[in-house]
Amino acid sequence: MELLSLFAVCIICVLTCVIIFSFLYDADMTTIFCEKFGRDVGKEMSGKVVWITGASTGIGAALAMEAIKKGAKIAISARREPLLESTKAKCLEQGANSSDILVLPLDLCDFDSHEQCFKVLLSLQA
Repeated sequence: MELLSLFAVCIICVLTCVIIFSFLYDADMTTIFCEKFGRDVGKEMSGKVVWITGASTGIGAALAMEAIKKGAKIAISARREPLLESTKAKCLEQGANSSDILVLPLDLCDFDSHEQCFKVLLSLQA
């Protein structure tokens, strides 16, 4: 019976820690662990190509700017090319080189255009 009680106390302690950390940090335990003990994202992304769809506004545009800050080369895609150019301008303001950003208009619902855009991306990397 003592082993079962010890196990129950351990479970209660773990759950209490999870609840406390959830209130103190704005992330889940996996994110907190990876931030503290994981790989350096800047080193991992530096020089790599990241293709971001939906990059004209919102999370996609923010992700494009973060990828540029980490040294990645980016291809940004969305339906609205003027907004993609706006995202590119914001990335250039962050200190990016124009050669590190490819604006690639793409409608994800138009499946026939996927292969063509992918070939364009590959031809630039060759």
